[in-house]
Amino acid sequence: VDTTLSQTALDELQVLVHHDRGRFVCHRYRDISWEILGICQQMAGNLQAALYSYQQSLMQHPFNGIRTATQRRIQDIEGTFQH
Repeated sequence: VDTTLSQTALDELQVLVHHDRGRFVCHRYRDISWEILGICQQMAGNLQAALYSYQQSLMQHPFNGIRTATQRRIQDIEGTFQH
């Protein structure tokens, strides 16, 4: 995998989710969009950014039934910080 292309795609996803005001990501998909961004950031090794994204996911209306999974991901990352 080309790391430059991967990082560029991750950066573009981050800009989209952070700055979108319902133009591209409707309200119904905000929780899962933040979740997907967090998963990508976590896979890239950016745990601080992933934690922030998961927390943002929890702040959205829970349309997609992912709250429990999001909370577990947060616990996993916080457990990593404690070691």
